[in-house]
Amino acid sequence: PDTESAQEALRQGSADGLAGLNTISNGYNQSRFVKYDMALPQYTAIFYNPTSGPLKNRAVRQALSVALQRQQLITRVFGGAVNPANSPFVTQDMKLQTGISTYEPDRAKNLMANAGYTKNDQGQLVDKEGKQFTLTLSVVEDDEQLQVASELEQQWSNELGLTVAIVPVPSYRLADIIASHSYDAILATEVVGLDPDPYPYWHSSQTANGRNLALFQNRAADQLMVLARNTTDPVERINIYTKLLDIFKEENPATFLYSAPFHYLLHQDIKGLTVLVINQPSDRFTNVNLWYKNTDHKWQK
Repeated sequence: PDTESAQEALRQGSADGLAGLNTISNGYNQSRFVKYDMALPQYTAIFYNPTSGPLKNRAVRQALSVALQRQQLITRVFGGAVNPANSPFVTQDMKLQTGISTYEPDRAKNLMANAGYTKNDQGQLVDKEGKQFTLTLSVVEDDEQLQVASELEQQWSNELGLTVAIVPVPSYRLADIIASHSYDAILATEVVGLDPDPYPYWHSSQTANGRNLALFQNRAADQLMVLARNTTDPVERINIYTKLLDIFKEENPATFLYSAPFHYLLHQDIKGLTVLVINQPSDRFTNVNLWYKNTDHKWQK
């Protein structure tokens, strides 16, 4: 069933569990269900299309990143219930949280000015000919994602005068949008797994199949990702990924925002779920053979 049907089944009591509930959702009977928050290596980011107008200029992409206050977004939208993501490496053992960008409003304005964009008398970001800079942000038609997009719009408007056109995309059309690359920027979440290999999402060979949402193509980065795949030494891999982050900082193909836990609702009568760290959503069933439900037995004479 679709998400709406599944949530309705939960409310009506005809379902015992629901996966993937949004962090800000509360449309269920909390007295009958237990919410399990599982650590899932995933991040939500804004991926920029470098073939689209002003986004061809990496200074513009850099400005968009450093104009944002991630912690403010996390507080306003999620009440602090998610963690900031500063890079594509979100597992604890990677220890690469130095990040790609931080909040630097003055630098954001200078980067935009150097790229030829400044505020006009109306406070709108325009180019040297006075043409307004409008960024189209595609986002899945989902309450949580739309709230994130609205916060991004507000922050970019306040800091840069940028006009943002939010385009809600029904989930059934998302694959077509990605395959055709018909977006300026897209807000999306990627599940990277406990071994955070960036190759499937960032290597240039992955642009055709749609997994490389930022259409990122960089020969040096490609070589580093291959080297990382071919080493079994965790220290060497971290060193390689640190070099890769230096390239990401320079090219800024995306703005990394936050990493949310995976939420799973299960009826309070079902016991035995102990898995709290998962590699992919289906891993919540790893010990399903140990789940049980207390029942009352009536003996027949």
